[in-house]
Amino acid sequence: MGKRTIKIKNLLKRLINRTKASPTKIPEHSLASKQEESERYMMMLNNMVCNIWSQYELTKDIDLPICLNSKNDDGSRNVSYPGSCMYKIDWDGKTVCEEFPNEDLDISSLEHLCVVAATIIKDITGDFSSYDEIWSVLDDYLKNIWNRMKLEQTYNKSSSEISCSISKQ
Repeated sequence: MGKRTIKIKNLLKRLINRTKASPTKIPEHSLASKQEESERYMMMLNNMVCNIWSQYELTKDIDLPICLNSKNDDGSRNVSYPGSCMYKIDWDGKTVCEEFPNEDLDISSLEHLCVVAATIIKDITGDFSSYDEIWSVLDDYLKNIWNRMKLEQTYNKSSSEISCSISKQ
């Protein structure tokens, strides 16, 4: 493993330990709830694809790719982008790539979410891009999120200290 890969894995571990990417649990019997949860995962994936796309030097001046999607009878969703594979996303985040059905993907995990988003970008851009370039963009994006979270935590801590001191008077 290269140094960049190790840094990315360490950053992902810290983010995963710090945040929960998975939506709330849903009742087994509710088809509407399953559809809502699978749509939420689809939106998380699309947001990640769009964030990488808009910050990647190769693609940032090109219109965002269109997320083609459809609902399935079991509450899952089919998701694809022109030039990329089709993915079936279940309500619990389990994701199956139609072209590689034996891969065990779970986009409720931030790591898998990032892998699938990077793969979609690579599929669309083909030989014009490399995974190293895409992971570099993703690495910068995640570091920015991490820094914003730390700032927000510092701000919230300061705010709670202020409100505590006010309530004590």
